[in-house]
This record gives sequence, C-alpha cells and structure tokens, in this order.
Amino acid sequence: MAKHLPDHLRIDSMPTDPLADILNAFTVVGTELVRFESSIPFETRFDADERFTFGVVIAGSHNIWLDGEAASVRLAAGDCFLLTGGRAGRFFNVEGGREIDCSSYTGGSGGIMRVGTGSMNDIVVAGRLTLDKEGAAWLREALPPVIRLDAEVAAAKPAGAIIELLRSESEADAPGRRLVTSRLADVLLVQTIRAHLEDNPEATNWLAALTDRQIGRAIQRFHADVAADWTVASLAKAAGMSRSSFADRFRRRMGFSPLDYVTRWRMHRVRRELLETSLPFATIAYRNGYSSRTSCSHAFKQIFGYSPSELRAGQKLAISEVVGARQPLSGPSDDPFSL
Repeated sequence: MAKHLPDHLRIDSMPTDPLADILNAFTVVGTELVRFESSIPFETRFDADERFTFGVVIAGSHNIWLDGEAASVRLAAGDCFLLTGGRAGRFFNVEGGREIDCSSYTGGSGGIMRVGTGSMNDIVVAGRLTLDKEGAAWLREALPPVIRLDAEVAAAKPAGAIIELLRSESEADAPGRRLVTSRLADVLLVQTIRAHLEDNPEATNWLAALTDRQIGRAIQRFHADVAADWTVASLAKAAGMSRSSFADRFRRRMGFSPLDYVTRWRMHRVRRELLETSLPFATIAYRNGYSSRTSCSHAFKQIFGYSPSELRAGQKLAISEVVGARQPLSGPSDDPFSL
C-alpha cells in the first residue's frame, strides 16, 4: 500500500524528469577556467583528479591520451570534451613536443596561459567542475573517462557557446559572477551528458537506462513520489511490464536491481537534506520512504561508509573552522589548474 505523506512532509507533487532530478542533487560546487594558447608543439601530463574537466578546442588540433589506453582521443577545432576524472594522462598538440608544467598555474593573468611567442595557433578553453563528492562518484560510474563531442554534432555547438560564456564570465569582475558561472557549469554538464546518452542509447549503466522507454517510465514515477512504498511489482506496473520481465530488463540495463536503485537514490536525497536543511533525521528519513530512522541510518552507512550523524558532525566542524578563519564558504579554489 502506498504511503501518503502530509503536505508539509512531501517533496514531490508532480512528474519529475529523473535526469534533472539526479543532476540537481549532484550540485556543481566550484568552477575554474583557463584559456590555453600555444605557438609551439607542447605536451603536458595531468594527474588523476576527482574533478570533472571540460573544454573546447578554439583553434588547432589536440590529443588526450589516458594512461592504459591503446590510442589517444583526437580533438579538432570546434570539438568539445569532458574528462570525468580518476584517470591520469597526457594532453598534447604534437606528441613529443616541449614538456610544459601546468600544475603551478592557478588562474592568474586574466585566466590565460600562453606557451611560446608570436601567433598562437593552438587555443583551448578548459575548466574544471567540482561536484558534490558522493554524487560525482555515482555519476562517474555511468560515464566513460573521456567524452568527445564532434564539432559536427549539433550538441557541440551549444556546449562550445556555454564554455565561451564561462570564459567571458571568468574574465569579468561583475556582480553575480560566481552565480552565473555556477549555473552555466550546470547547463554544460547536462548538455554534455544528454549528448552522450543520445550517442549511446544501448549502453548498460544506470544513467543510460533513463532513456529506456519502459524502464524510464518506472524511474520517472519513482522520482515523482520517492516516499511511496515501492516494490519491484509496483515499479513493474508503472513500466507496463510483468514483474519478472521488468526485473530482468532493469538489471541488464542498469547493472543492479530495481530496489538497489531505489535505495541508492533515496540515500542521495537523504544526504542532500542532511547537508542543506536542519530538519531532524527522523523527518528526513520519513520524507524519503523510511518509517524507521534505524533502517534509514543503516542503509545510509552501507551506501556511503559513514553515518548520518557523522555527516552532520563533520559539516558543523567544517563550518566552524571556516567561520573561525573568516573565509567565505564557497571561495575560489587555490588549487593549481592542470588539464
């Protein structure tokens, strides 16, 4: 029997776009940009990084070669790319070119890094997205280490335009700059993932399965009422399938069972509410389908490796340290930039 929550405890009241719902939870918490210009053959290494790196080739051609891969990904003018992190590699315009070190670059000099003199034949605008750590890890499971959008593909043009807008905002000291760059970064991430899903409709992972007509229908119903008493049978009914056929198709497309997905998404919502609200944990648990705070806490720790109370205690400590140092919570990163 479905659970019906009082209005003040409800979160969802209408059909939800699951991709938007998911990416909204995986908030972009920081954005850094650089315009890289070169007039000489160059090569630079980059380390494995939890952050996502995006870019567009303005002029010239470049290559991304991830460690362990047999070949590089070649990028021509107009191509966009997204590195989803976790893999080290090399970025170069000519293999064996001059080795340069981007690791000491921190975004100064107007956000432009130049190598060589004279006319700059190779230009790349690139940046990094810092996402919520747990959300980024789950998103990374469903994406390849590098996504390339060909300049001829329709999705590459808006992605390139967004990156150019990001570059312009990063160079302007205008009111609301951080808010604008954050929103543009969100749009860029959605645009790139959307294009990737369109190019890989039969991929087997939880993100690609959102595009499956029947599985997607069940996921949409679930996202619209997360707190209901969902079972495999009720999800199958939402998909218009038999229980056994739905469970088999779901596992083949998603890589895990329907109830595993239900639990994982609920826990990401619980985590977000713990961080963004002061609601009691019992209320948060109930809003996300758990009448028992103990069972919710147990599921939370299984997913993330720490308890809800440990998360909130860590958040309070972080806030107190920042306030004590009199620094803004979302200040610019001092970490070096590296492609």
